[in-house]
Amino acid sequence: MVQAPFLGLKPFGAMDPDLVEGLAGPLRLIFPLPAQILAASEVPPEAFKPNRGQHLSTELLHHLADHAPPGCVRILGLTGLDLFIPILTYVYGEAMLPGKAAVVSIHRLSADSAGGIVAYRVLRDRVLKEAVHELGHTFGLTHCDDKQCAMSFAHSLEQLDHKQASFCRYCTVLLTDGLRLPL
Repeated sequence: MVQAPFLGLKPFGAMDPDLVEGLAGPLRLIFPLPAQILAASEVPPEAFKPNRGQHLSTELLHHLADHAPPGCVRILGLTGLDLFIPILTYVYGEAMLPGKAAVVSIHRLSADSAGGIVAYRVLRDRVLKEAVHELGHTFGLTHCDDKQCAMSFAHSLEQLDHKQASFCRYCTVLLTDGLRLPL
């Protein structure tokens, strides 16, 4: 039997199950794919870079894409690890543009401006915005100049908090075109 296409949500390590489960409904409203929560797995050891004391998000993307189950047309990794790419000190997430995999980290999303921990609802909103942004990249969307669009690039948590977890009209049209591509 052929598995119906779905969006996989894949925790790396221990993740709050309410946070992961809370993404399924909103993501289904934005992307026309049912979300399925996949079993958590350990982080591939090659992703950790001792010289930085962080995990290279690109390694997680390749792991996700290579280990996606049948029918999983997009896969979103979720982690509490501090992520980076070589040209940036840290990232909230990364995605293949376009491609199958995206990853979001709550490591920096859970902080407030004073270095404390934000309220759970703020964290939940930030994770959703970042998930929509990174998954948008997997469907071919690039960064948008509309600062409220989910596809705007957030240089700071303040900018992330200001934008919406939805696409502007322009990005919505581009997403619709991207969804016509073979999944």
